[in-house]
Amino acid sequence: MLPITSPRRISFLNPTTPDPWRVDDKKSWYFPFKLLIGAFLLLPIRIIGLLFSVFWMWFFSVLGTIGYCPPKDISTTKPHGPIRRLWKYPIRFGARMALFFLGFWWIKVKKHKGSEKQASLIVGNHVTYYDAFYVAYALDFCPVAKAELQSWPLVGTVLKYYQTILVFRKDPNSKHIVRSEIERRSKPDSGFPPVLVFPEGTTTNGRVLILFKTGPFSPMLPVLPLCLSYPHRYLDLGNGEMERVIRAMLEFRLYLTVTHLPVCSPDPLPEGSEADPGVIFAEKVRKLIASELNIPITQHSYEDVFLFYLAKRARIPQDFEVSKMRNLFKLSFDDIEKLMVKFSKIDKSHDGLLSLEDFSRTFGHETPPPDLVQIFEILDRNQTGKIDFRQFVYGLAILHENANLNDKVALAFRIYDKQNKGSLSKQDLLQVVQLCISSGFVNTNPKKAKNSVSASTVDNAGAAVTVWIPEEEVLTPEMIHARAQAEVDQLFADLKLSDSDEMTAEMFQTALLSQQYGQVLDLPLHLMRGTILPAELSSRQSLKGRK
Repeated sequence: MLPITSPRRISFLNPTTPDPWRVDDKKSWYFPFKLLIGAFLLLPIRIIGLLFSVFWMWFFSVLGTIGYCPPKDISTTKPHGPIRRLWKYPIRFGARMALFFLGFWWIKVKKHKGSEKQASLIVGNHVTYYDAFYVAYALDFCPVAKAELQSWPLVGTVLKYYQTILVFRKDPNSKHIVRSEIERRSKPDSGFPPVLVFPEGTTTNGRVLILFKTGPFSPMLPVLPLCLSYPHRYLDLGNGEMERVIRAMLEFRLYLTVTHLPVCSPDPLPEGSEADPGVIFAEKVRKLIASELNIPITQHSYEDVFLFYLAKRARIPQDFEVSKMRNLFKLSFDDIEKLMVKFSKIDKSHDGLLSLEDFSRTFGHETPPPDLVQIFEILDRNQTGKIDFRQFVYGLAILHENANLNDKVALAFRIYDKQNKGSLSKQDLLQVVQLCISSGFVNTNPKKAKNSVSASTVDNAGAAVTVWIPEEEVLTPEMIHARAQAEVDQLFADLKLSDSDEMTAEMFQTALLSQQYGQVLDLPLHLMRGTILPAELSSRQSLKGRK
């Protein structure tokens, strides 16, 4: 398993939002001693206490469901009667015991004015499995949960008692059934307690809020927003990983802060608005929770969640937003998924990184040709000799012929601006231009000359061609430097820049779009035409994977 605590790598289009799944652990000097003491003293007590608490909850759930058989048609479910509801109190006590044995000796709860009002729906951010113990202890509710949980030992019986609305993710009709049932139970006269939903649909690291599912908000009834946070100094409890739950049992004490915001009602839409009211309401509640927690919101959706777990199984770190890839590069989720499969097959070392040789094999080359070396150096902004999945996808996407022109111009500028200064000196241009000249991005005369040698490149249509360079034109390092210096001097003179001046991004774009500067901007022009990629990757079919 790749460590999810590893720092993000740099790409020429870096993510502008935090990663919802990356955790931030810190280790003190006494960390080994703490683990040792925790393993021998705390862990046995906590495991025994936790098992006792869960069995306690299960036992009273069994008593509470004697004679109760959930109907096959969930829409005919009737609320528990007053006698059966009494069993929730020992169950809630068991949930608090579980939290105590896990290390939550004291839970800080803040209730804003207005949070005591009657709400039809309770929603909150989802950080870890501990969230379930808190809501089971503190609230009276009907939960919405994935159907897989009903098969878990002990847990399934507790869910049965709570008359849980189950989501069958593989059933395309389940979403509509769940939405209808939430709406039915949310009515004030339904007799059911409020419905509890974690609308993110998965656990995150608690430092951002990803997109909310809008179904629970469609009834447009009052909502009680919950804000859950787990302050920590060393161990980050975010992301709900089971191994982190085990690791948390070795900590002396854990912290949980819960804020009950005022009950929120939907705002009326302007007359004639075609917006989905459920979407507007969900976004309103999301912003309220994010504001209270002082965390940003992102556009990560359920597609990102699915891709995250797919990447996790393949041992590939994945930290970009699918929606942004779709908007920027017209890449579908299927495109990205197939690229991930391809990346996993190429990654022979299974460390989530590709070397130059691995990258070259993507294009069918055992020995990397000069143009692929250049592309790889562009993608490898960390200069470690390896690239990760985000760098791989961003690179192939922006080099594709369908990519946005402005993005290609931005990429071309970043190729030269290796120090990320936001401007280019003469030396910056010289370094890349010399590499372009020596890598064969020039001299594209397809006719063979007398006493010549061959090289590979592509024509303006993107087709692979053989280039014949006169033998006397096979350049020495001194000749390459002299030619590059002349080209760069001419460009700076035309822009009325002195040797010490820096070229701005706007100047660069003007020069690039004019297409007048030959070898200085030859590589970026290839990028703009979409002709730098090998032929097999220069069509839409290429991004959908080769058989």
